[in-house]
Amino acid sequence: MELIDFPTFALKIREQWVASHPEATPEDLGDYYAYGYEEEGFYIDPEKAKYYYDLAGVDFEFQFEESACDDLTGEWPMLYLDGSLEVLHEVKVFFKQINGTPDLDENIISTHLLLSKVMQALVDSSYYNGHIYRMDLFDDVIFLLLKTEDHMALCHALNQCFPGLKAEYMDPGD
Repeated sequence: MELIDFPTFALKIREQWVASHPEATPEDLGDYYAYGYEEEGFYIDPEKAKYYYDLAGVDFEFQFEESACDDLTGEWPMLYLDGSLEVLHEVKVFFKQINGTPDLDENIISTHLLLSKVMQALVDSSYYNGHIYRMDLFDDVIFLLLKTEDHMALCHALNQCFPGLKAEYMDPGD
């Protein structure tokens, strides 16, 4: 089974946003691509950021920030994924394909899957730090245990790329 062209979904969301916000300046768009405006479909992309900053006459040099999530202590964020059995199956298949482990147990994927690899497949942006540490399926919902500072970017990407999915952040302290 081939991976779906998920970046096309994100592109459509961006195009709709730009069409409905004609007041957005090239500098605004540069900011969105430089720092991410994921809830509206803008994922970090230094080349696009530079393009829009050049149009605006603004100097730009991308600085990839190293993550502080290499610390193995403390509580990690979780994403709770809910939806129909069909969409949850699609999510499981996606993660197994990205991980290269299609034969793993149906209910558990224990991995240190790079968030950059997942975001590249979903929204064509590898500029996100962290790992998806584990994925569990319980009672028709999926829990993703993350080791990342960019959990909301992943949350938005999953919601945008899997229509009918409801991905929500869960505070590890709850």
